[in-house]
Amino acid sequence: RSQNLLRMALADYYEDLNAIFGEIKGLDSKSDKSKIEELLEDATEILGDVEINMASIKDPAKKKEAQEKYSMYKRKIQAEKRKTLLGPETEGNKGADMSGVNIYFGS
Repeated sequence: RSQNLLRMALADYYEDLNAIFGEIKGLDSKSDKSKIEELLEDATEILGDVEINMASIKDPAKKKEAQEKYSMYKRKIQAEKRKTLLGPETEGNKGADMSGVNIYFGS
């Protein structure tokens, strides 16, 4: 019985995490940055609850499945954090503007 409750709790956590990522997807990483950071904080807290509950799973196959899901969400959160901090790839990867810089190679 407690294992069923545990599964239901985990399913609820995953549903909440998916809802958070759905919400983040609709936000702009520049203008909604603080909202995204807030949502990622919520997601991190939920993931903490998932981790705590995972410890109670007795069935090894189900435990492995839960650990894989946990890892997936953890990576998703980290990827979103990077994206939010760095902004879109195109902006973060422009080299330094070297126009107007004179480099002198002399002896």
